[in-house]
Amino acid sequence: MQTPQAARTQLLYEAHQAIGEQFTDEMGLLEAFGVHPVIVPGEPNNFKITTPEDFARAQFMVGTETRSGIGYDVHPFSDDPSRVLWLGGVEFPGHRALDGHSDADVILHAVTDAVLGAAAMGDIGVHFPNTDPEWKGKASIYFLEHAGRLLCEAGWRVVNIDATCVAESPKIMKRADDIRSVMAAALGISVDRVSIKATTNEQMGFVGRGEGIAAVAMATIARP
Repeated sequence: MQTPQAARTQLLYEAHQAIGEQFTDEMGLLEAFGVHPVIVPGEPNNFKITTPEDFARAQFMVGTETRSGIGYDVHPFSDDPSRVLWLGGVEFPGHRALDGHSDADVILHAVTDAVLGAAAMGDIGVHFPNTDPEWKGKASIYFLEHAGRLLCEAGWRVVNIDATCVAESPKIMKRADDIRSVMAAALGISVDRVSIKATTNEQMGFVGRGEGIAAVAMATIARP
């Protein structure tokens, strides 16, 4: 039975006063009180807000502003054996790492730029310049979390993230669920709002020659 259900206030008051049993809804209570509800055709858009998804649907119905941003990043492989390869906030041990001022996580850098770009809040270089020693070796998940907080403070919410990693190696799709979970947690959204894909460069260009890794991402955000 579709919610909401309607009845006169006085009837509901009298039914609650007269019957001490627990009922799953008001119509069950009224039936026990001797009132016979009338069924009328429902309307899909007349729904009860119970879950965060219901609230998002309601916001969309009443009108929301939606924007999208694109992010791109690329890093060469490093010759430093002490560095660790991080992609999408997930460690890939035993593989040659990427070179950069931070941990050089190209996926998180692209996603962070996409999120910031969607809200016209600059890019990762504005917020975390590679000339600042504070960010030397910094975990890139911090950058994404920061971008997420900025959006929240401005009244935005992330609708979805779609990212693609371009690399000859490693093969990241075995860790795709881990990457999605990390990014979803950083942005405070459900995992089903995060997509990660991977492809090669068909042995063409610097990626194809195994000189580095690139990533591109799109973020969609919305607010009432």
